[in-house]
Amino acid sequence: MEIKAKTRLIAAIATIFILLGIGTVVYHHLEGWGYISSFYFSVVSVTTIGYGDLHPTSDVSRLFTAIYLLVGVATMLAALGIIGTAYIESREEQVVLWMKRMNLAKEAKERNRKLSQYKEEEQ
Repeated sequence: MEIKAKTRLIAAIATIFILLGIGTVVYHHLEGWGYISSFYFSVVSVTTIGYGDLHPTSDVSRLFTAIYLLVGVATMLAALGIIGTAYIESREEQVVLWMKRMNLAKEAKERNRKLSQYKEEEQ
């Protein structure tokens, strides 16, 4: 994986942690939920799962949630897209290397076969 791709991957992962961290801290303060519940609500919200077991109860929380979800869902999708792309690219690199090794193995077998035939013909 090239340096630019690693930088994008690290930035995407950091963005997810920052996004969830902001949601966790804000919900903890606005709703008075514990950090675990606030984190849970942030994850469930920005991943668009939305179980409905927790919900904002004040106007300020609802306003924050509306803005947080508009920004958060788009950000989460972009970050997960970058992570998915990095995974696929790394798998492609592995497949290409494997194919190169297989071709080299085939070529070596073919050379050995020809060498064996040549030696048999000489005798």
